[in-house]
Amino acid sequence: MRPSLLKIKLIYLRGLLVAAAYLIIYSFLTWLFVYKFAVLSLNEDLVSYWLPGGLSIAIILLWIAPRVKLLKLQRKKADLPGLYFFLGWIALSAPVVLFQKHMETATGVLTTLNKVSELSGKDLTKYYKIKQHYVDKLHPAIYRKAEVSGKNDQYLTFYIYVACPVVDNKQMVDSTARQLSRPPVAWLGVKYSKQISNSVSDAEKDQAFKDLIDNAEQQFRAADLDDLVYLNRMGNNNARKAYYHAVASVLSNEAQPVVFEAKKEPFEDRNGNYFEWTLGSFGIGTIVWLMMCMLPGLEPYELSKLQAKQINCPRQSIYLQY
Repeated sequence: MRPSLLKIKLIYLRGLLVAAAYLIIYSFLTWLFVYKFAVLSLNEDLVSYWLPGGLSIAIILLWIAPRVKLLKLQRKKADLPGLYFFLGWIALSAPVVLFQKHMETATGVLTTLNKVSELSGKDLTKYYKIKQHYVDKLHPAIYRKAEVSGKNDQYLTFYIYVACPVVDNKQMVDSTARQLSRPPVAWLGVKYSKQISNSVSDAEKDQAFKDLIDNAEQQFRAADLDDLVYLNRMGNNNARKAYYHAVASVLSNEAQPVVFEAKKEPFEDRNGNYFEWTLGSFGIGTIVWLMMCMLPGLEPYELSKLQAKQINCPRQSIYLQY
């Protein structure tokens, strides 16, 4: 058989089938256990990023790397095996990550309510259109934090999370009270942030944080928080945890309050282009994978080892072909 056909049969098709199976199986399991029946309450970043990235590494090592050994990749001045591993990881994980973002928005149910107090005693859904609501800016709950990120912790980001009570109308807000008399049915979350270099002096960091506080206060005062199209009930993510901390600072008995994120775009646009990006990334990955398989030659020793296994294990030969 011609070397090019051997590479397609033994290497390319194996990678293509593994990638397709991984995308379908992982997405089905997350849809079933996380979004459809909510059996697992997992962090959204874990489901959308960390698990796909980690599983991609394991899948490459178990099912793809053994076939990549059939290619002549050893070079004195280049780490081609490392490059192949990295490109394979990108091609395998990117479609899965993008499709999780699509499912996160596409599977949510939209509920229409006359007023926000109707939330009480009902099963919660992902999205809401509430005809009558008022965001209380007089009694906000605030949580501040700082995080370092980037290679060698080169960035410092300041965050201010503001949670405002959401009530039925303005008349329900006691403007003379310094604190809330009772817990609201829901909260609206607003986030402000500023990123600077982590290598600047402490004085510059303090000034940057003060600037963020001043700018956030000005934006908060000027914002019309009731100007929205629909509400997104925040899922299990780091931002929601920060809003929980904010609410706990004013109402210690509120363990898991309902926190909304305001959306101003039409509800029909909530999915963005994640589905198209999923198809595009998978298509680009298949083309790049084909080039990666076709450019190098075959390693005779590794090929003979594989053929010997197929001869010695005829019952498994049909599975070893792909």
